[in-house]
Amino acid sequence: MQTPHAHPTSTFIILEGPDGSGKTSTASALCDLLRHKGRQVLRVREPGSTSLGQELRQIALDAKRSSGNPHTIALLMQAARVESYLMVDTWLSTHPRGTVISERSWPSTVAYQGSAIGHDAALELTRFGLGLHLYAHLSRARHQLALLFGPRRPFFEDAIDSTVDHDAVEAYYRSLIPEAHAVSDRNHPDVFPLTPTQRAAALAQQLELI
Repeated sequence: MQTPHAHPTSTFIILEGPDGSGKTSTASALCDLLRHKGRQVLRVREPGSTSLGQELRQIALDAKRSSGNPHTIALLMQAARVESYLMVDTWLSTHPRGTVISERSWPSTVAYQGSAIGHDAALELTRFGLGLHLYAHLSRARHQLALLFGPRRPFFEDAIDSTVDHDAVEAYYRSLIPEAHAVSDRNHPDVFPLTPTQRAAALAQQLELI
């Protein structure tokens, strides 16, 4: 028997990629496309989808600028994720067929904080703090990973890890390609449309959303 908050027909899409790959513009276009098709859509952004998440993000930024401990920064990012997931779970409880589009999630923690504390340690942190109750609820949604590799335009002004090796970050994301449900890659122009609207349509087809 399903738990009251189970979301067996909902979809949780994680949109990932290096800085400047076009996640924000593509997420916006994808939300517009799906809403036009009649879907109920919630868009979230990590970190910072909630008021507390915004505060935690600012603390992490301040800690990074003052050479804070990378483990502490990773934990702050995970705390912001817990807040986001709680909001998502509440929304899905009233929108059981809803679609959640998340700009960044656990792969970002592994890609960015993992460069300082190790990928295995960062991956373990992403499982910490959610609790079995919340994890079980969200795991019932259909999870899909979409990867973007756009033009190299790293943004450093407000990045949590402005000193990170962006080549290493991209290499980690590329290691996830076999697990991804959709990929838009600048190295393959035939599957990397230039406009956000075109990219959103291409991803939606790969994800079988339309």
